[in-house]
This record gives sequence, C-alpha cells and structure tokens, in this order.
Amino acid sequence: MTAKELQRRIKDKHKVEVSYKRVYAGKELAHTRLFGSWDISFNNLYRFKAEFQRISPGSFVVIDHHIIAGQIRFNRLFFAMKPCIDGFLNGCRPYLTIDSTFLTGRFRGQLLS
Repeated sequence: MTAKELQRRIKDKHKVEVSYKRVYAGKELAHTRLFGSWDISFNNLYRFKAEFQRISPGSFVVIDHHIIAGQIRFNRLFFAMKPCIDGFLNGCRPYLTIDSTFLTGRFRGQLLS
C-alpha cells in the first residue's frame, strides 16, 4: 500500500488529517520493525554466501554491488548450486530459459531467474 493510499484511509476511517511525510515515516518504521532494516538484510547476503558455499562446495554465489557516496549499494545476486551445475553439464540438453518478475517494493527493477 502506498503512503498516499494509507493517508487517505486514515482520513476516511479516523477523520484525521496526517501529513504525507508522517505517514511515509510511519510506514517505513512499521516495515523496518516487521522485516528488519535494508542494511542488515544486505549484510546477511554475505553470510548467506558463506553458508551456501560451506554446505554445497563448488556452488557459485556472486554478489554484485556498487559504491555511491561512500556506501555500498546492492545491485544483483547470482547463485548456482553445484548439483544443478553438474546435472546440467552431464545430462541436460543445451537449453536455457530465463524468466523475470517485476519488483514492486521499495526498490524497483526486475528479478531474473
């Protein structure tokens, strides 16, 4: 739900005008309390990579990021499990398909798989 829609619902239900900035800040606070912060989630990617490679040696995990104003910003993630790689190389026909879905959260873009 967008902050604008949330602002409208608050006005309709409670008959109170709340500024857009306050609604947006409240929405962000609720999202952070429910799902954790974006920074912590990004840092968990490197823990995911280490655990993934420990559990399944030979698997690939590539985390692509760039630096903006001295801060690391996530760009994309690629991973391939070793059994899937072996199965593809040893028995699958040479066919590759890619599918994508649109990301509709805080960060816009597409997720390819």
